[in-house]
Amino acid sequence: MSEKPRGTQDLLEQFRELGAELERSIRRAWESNEGQEVREQIGNGLRELNHQLSRLAEDVQSSETYREMQKRVKDAIESPQVEEAAQSIERELGEALSTLNDLLNKLIKSVPGPRSRQE
Repeated sequence: MSEKPRGTQDLLEQFRELGAELERSIRRAWESNEGQEVREQIGNGLRELNHQLSRLAEDVQSSETYREMQKRVKDAIESPQVEEAAQSIERELGEALSTLNDLLNKLIKSVPGPRSRQE
C-alpha cells in the first residue's frame, strides 16, 4: 500500500478540519433560537451560491483563457519544476486552510448557541 506524501496528508487533514468547522457552524446556527430565519438564509444563500458557481463554471469552460490554461498546465506537468511548484502550492494552500479553520473556529465560538431552558 503506497503512503501519501506528508504534504498531501496535511492538506487532507486541513480539508477535513475545514469541513468539520463548517459543519459545527451550520449546526450551531441551525439549533439557535433564530434557527428558522438562519435556515432560510442558508438555504437561499446555498441556492444562490450554486447558481453563481454553475454560471461561473460554464463561463470558464467556454473561455479561450481556460483552454489556454489547460494547455499550459499540460505543458507544465511535463516540466521537471512541477514537483517543486506543487510542493509550494500544497504548503501555501495548507497554511491558508489552517488560517481559515482558525477563523471559523473563532466565529463559531463567538456565536451564541441555543438558549438553555432555564432562560
